Amino acid sequence: MAESVAVVVVAHRSPSDLSALLDGLTGQIGDSDEVVVVDNASGDGTAEIADAHPVVTRVLRLPTNHGYAGGANEGVRVTRAATVVICNQDLQLEPGTLAALRSPPPDWGAWGPLLLLPDGRVDAAGCTAHVTGVGWAHHHQGPATEVAPEPHSVPYLSGACLAVRRDVFERLGGFCAPMFMYGEDMDFGHRLRLCGTPFGIVPAARIRHDHLVDKGAMKWRLMERNRHLVVLRTYPLALLVLLGPALLVCEVAIFGAAVRGGWWRQKLLGHAQAIAAIPRALAERRRVQRTRRISAATFARALTAQIDSPHLPAGAVPRGLANLMGAYLGMVVALLTYADLLRARSRWGRKRRRG
Repeated sequence: MAESVAVVVVAHRSPSDLSALLDGLTGQIGDSDEVVVVDNASGDGTAEIADAHPVVTRVLRLPTNHGYAGGANEGVRVTRAATVVICNQDLQLEPGTLAALRSPPPDWGAWGPLLLLPDGRVDAAGCTAHVTGVGWAHHHQGPATEVAPEPHSVPYLSGACLAVRRDVFERLGGFCAPMFMYGEDMDFGHRLRLCGTPFGIVPAARIRHDHLVDKGAMKWRLMERNRHLVVLRTYPLALLVLLGPALLVCEVAIFGAAVRGGWWRQKLLGHAQAIAAIPRALAERRRVQRTRRISAATFARALTAQIDSPHLPAGAVPRGLANLMGAYLGMVVALLTYADLLRARSRWGRKRRRG
């Protein structure tokens, strides 16, 4: 018998998108499954559409907009199933998607589908994590045939749709609600990695995502704020110290790109909000780092210094600087790996003396 799942849809002012998603769930939901729609104070009929749809088991009406991260946390809280599928409102499930999401590798704590654009090209086959805290969809706009068909690990999962075991989600404390939206998925992926929980994508699960990449003022501000918070919250201390000088150099380059692109005001606002959030982030960092079960070197190997994202402005980080950053990151990983080796030898020596 297939394991029951809870589908949590986070919605905000999206009646037409939501209807299409719920229609796609029809026929894939079992009698013991749950479908919860979290309405983030839409006030435009979104909640009413969810209420009227036969596949929905519960509509959670939030009095204020909690954002994607907070809305997802509230939705998971009112479900019971051992596996939860959290998703955006602007998705369309292909036949068999939910069945594929019910059958991940047994040791994985979280997993996601292959996200496709409406024309069938790849939207995201997992996501890439840049060392500066910037993230982007992996293999975006490439052909789906180039994505390995078997389940495989990725640096982190797209928040557009991911499945997670309830005990893992609760142990990590869910998404970082103060992030509101943008970057909460990278933060969650880094925390999964820190505690040694395997995760990846299941390409047999295929979902169409009408992905809009335009960045308005609020999006630039939140992305800038949240990427700094991700780095501060999740990077092991040794990695953070060693990367500090290089990160500062990259910030100068990114600020130059922001000036050229006309979004420098939003970048400064994002920085100001990140600085204001430092006391809270440091307290959260202590809780996050206590869960760490891997070395700083292992964590760092999941990061990249190369820029190949179609979502980033041209020249955000000059290619020459990206190459230097890649060399610097390689040196940092080598130093951290050497430190791991020294610690292992020291432990072996102590054990041998005691024996």
